[in-house]
This record gives sequence, C-alpha cells and structure tokens, in this order.
Amino acid sequence: MKNEYKEALQKQITIYWWNLGTKTLDHKGTYGEFFKKKEIKISEVKHPNNKEYKALKFNMPIGSSRIIFYTSLGSKTAWDYAEMFNNAIKLFLTYLGDKTLFYGNNREFKINWR
Repeated sequence: MKNEYKEALQKQITIYWWNLGTKTLDHKGTYGEFFKKKEIKISEVKHPNNKEYKALKFNMPIGSSRIIFYTSLGSKTAWDYAEMFNNAIKLFLTYLGDKTLFYGNNREFKINWR
C-alpha cells in the first residue's frame, strides 16, 4: 500500500470508555497499535471493473462473531486513510456498546452516548 497508508497508521489516537461510571483509558497510541491489539486485519480491495476504485476491508473479531467492513472514499477523491480508520473504529466501538470517547485525526467522537 502507499506511503500515506503507512503514515496514517502512525497517527496518534486515544480511546476512553466508561466502566461502571468510571472513565477508563482503553488505548493511547497509534492506529496501527490499536488494530494489532484488537486483532483487526486490514486489506486493500480493488473493484473488478473499475481499476481506479479501491476500498479497505476491515476484518474485526468481536467475541465469537466477526464484522467485515468495507469503506472507500471513491475513485475521484484523494485517499484519507485516517478517516477510513476512524470509520472502522467507530463501527467497532459502537458494536461493543459501551459509552466511549474516541480522539482520532484531530476529531472527537462520542459513541453510545444517550
């Protein structure tokens, strides 16, 4: 994959979740470290007919289940890997169901806040 992909994997993120009403640090490090810790596999997928269109496939184990998530910014848009990583992490955290604060790519995401 491209250098931009490797650079995006090195960007810093922070994730907090609430355990019985107490804010707990879940991860402070890079996207790459988070994906490795959670055993999330990433691969590039190409469209069979449109050579310019590419997507990333995230294979995320959660307990005895597995989520397979595809995300793309389309063929005409510059690739923003960090944004695609954010989408996968938000899906992962949403599925877990805990109240979570996720800081990634200079943005704050509040997940499962009621």
